[in-house]
Amino acid sequence: EMDIKPQQSYHERGPGQNEIDFQAAEPLRAADDLVSFKSVVKTVANYNGLYASMLPKLFAEQYGCGLHVHFSLCRDGRSILAPNILQSDLVGQHFIAGILRRIREITLFLNPLTNSYARFGSFEAPAYISWSDKSRFQLISFPLAGDNSVHMELRSPDACLNPYLAFALLLNAGLEGVEQRLLLAEPQHTENQGADLPRLPYDLGEAIAAAQTSEFVQSVLTPEILQHFVAAKQEEWQYYQQQKDKAAAEEELYFGVY
Repeated sequence: EMDIKPQQSYHERGPGQNEIDFQAAEPLRAADDLVSFKSVVKTVANYNGLYASMLPKLFAEQYGCGLHVHFSLCRDGRSILAPNILQSDLVGQHFIAGILRRIREITLFLNPLTNSYARFGSFEAPAYISWSDKSRFQLISFPLAGDNSVHMELRSPDACLNPYLAFALLLNAGLEGVEQRLLLAEPQHTENQGADLPRLPYDLGEAIAAAQTSEFVQSVLTPEILQHFVAAKQEEWQYYQQQKDKAAAEEELYFGVY
């Protein structure tokens, strides 16, 4: 028995699209739950003559599929994040600032496919590196939980990531922010995000370059893991660039796998 515990599920905005919300869990358990859930969904769909796809942008003119990662930051069992984030415990602010600082460098591991980048910047998916405790459309937002505690929501990742690598990088980025007491930038409260804001990588190639030159990524992942992961992604990117029919290339690379 896998004992996976979804909190709620409901139809989303895209055709055949559903959102599954899981109960909070420790990072390793959360990663295990995600891997198990994806396997179960695909197996049950196949048994019923269907195919369950978790590609980030399956249909160009429809909502994409993200994997919003939520963080609860607590001390002595109580949330250290307040509804007004700039009035929160400084440790919480430092943690958020750490993730914002490293997000470009680790995007390759949060959004690992060429298809991942077609989702950014449209249909409410983030494109810029920003946060808000009033707008839900920024890269980082702060939903209010049922017990009136606030948690952090990172909205850029998608379900094609390796959660073990992704969660390790995110946690280390946040902890680095705490250790270095990074200051949190001003929030962005409107949907109209200006060009003066830093942006997430435009494509897989840009994400690969950011990860390759990142001393932070090299400090978290072993050389073997980093080398093999980057080599695989470079091969995908080079193949994709060489193909005239990009949609067909992505179908060949990913459909049936993700």
